[in-house]
Amino acid sequence: MKKANLFLSISVLCACSTMALAQSGVFAGNDSAYWELNNGTLTISGKGDIPGANYGLPYRNYLDDIKAVVIEQGLTGIGYAQFNDCVNLTSVLIPNTVTKIGADAFKACEKLESISIPSSVKSIGEGAFYYFYDALQSVTVNWTKKEDLPDMEYYEGSSWRYGVFFSWNNNAHMPYRKELIVPAGTKDIYTSPSKYIYPFEWAMFANIIERSVAAEPTAIRSSRGSIGISLTVPSDGAFKEAKFNITLPDKFALDENGTAMAEDLRNNFAPTVTSKGNGLWTVAIKPAVTTLRSAAVNAFREIITLAYTVEKGLSDGKYELKISDVEVTLSDDEKITEPEILIPVTFEAATANEAALGAPEVWSSGATLHVRTASAAKAKIYSIGGELVKTVSVAAGETSIALPAGIYIVNLEGAEAKKVIIR
Repeated sequence: MKKANLFLSISVLCACSTMALAQSGVFAGNDSAYWELNNGTLTISGKGDIPGANYGLPYRNYLDDIKAVVIEQGLTGIGYAQFNDCVNLTSVLIPNTVTKIGADAFKACEKLESISIPSSVKSIGEGAFYYFYDALQSVTVNWTKKEDLPDMEYYEGSSWRYGVFFSWNNNAHMPYRKELIVPAGTKDIYTSPSKYIYPFEWAMFANIIERSVAAEPTAIRSSRGSIGISLTVPSDGAFKEAKFNITLPDKFALDENGTAMAEDLRNNFAPTVTSKGNGLWTVAIKPAVTTLRSAAVNAFREIITLAYTVEKGLSDGKYELKISDVEVTLSDDEKITEPEILIPVTFEAATANEAALGAPEVWSSGATLHVRTASAAKAKIYSIGGELVKTVSVAAGETSIALPAGIYIVNLEGAEAKKVIIR
């Protein structure tokens, strides 16, 4: 029986009260990037690159207090030695807007047991995840083509070398990394080095494990979020229909108006969302006109975006979303199944300023774009291809904007850029 290769992109949105004694500020070298340390969680938001340690670390005096790092959507780079010597760091969230990770970025993070690197990353500096005594044993990656593997730097001394994950001398390498977790059907690109790639560190992992499911979460503050579901359709089959369940935690609700098929599938497929009560929802996808046939090789593509809302007042902490009983039927009636996908989600409270002013929000329902902001601002609306569609001046409060059906990127002053779907 075939398995679905499902990639889940999660946007967790929360508008809550702040916790006391938070430290915060901006970065020297990029005043569009902001940081806040609150109860052990370091959240970095804004635009552009997070400057390297050579610009000075604004939270240098708090390195031992950092237990979790959340990098929000919109940031594009992690600078040199940014989290070096965060000895109590145990979890890191890297969004899929990051394209480069600097040298020594997470070096000597002694308690960091696992890391997930999104497929958006194009380059990783030497020593980024290296330290002989650290706990890093599991690395999850998301590249599906050899040509998309990131450039990986290494340092060469007189008798030894070290790269992104390992150091080596002669034929030995260390430290011992247990597993590299890769997308289904891609193991060969991580075990067969190209003659142009030296050293090929991926092949140094003790075990390379193919998976059928992966999660690439984002973390931003608001009261709405989304889960984008993508599926690899076999080359010899056509997507006929699909169904699955999603179980949401308390204070979550699935937004039927915001849920939509991918833009190129809307004329052919229609989703049906049914509430079963107690946080359980059933989603069924059936063709309205024809079936979706894959390309000459396995085709990986987004199928549907599920929108949800989060009630205000949700407490800080870790939650779990669950997608279960996934069943995709192909044209030959063969079924692709996935029994259960557990998605851990960490919520963080809004900052004091956001709580006082009201964090700007952007969302959609049906054929309408909604913008809410505490003060007058400009909203620039772009097509998914990057073309400016219109600029709208919005007043304080909530503004509704009618748009043709499509996928848009909305850039609202004071808020993260947001992808919305207009049905």
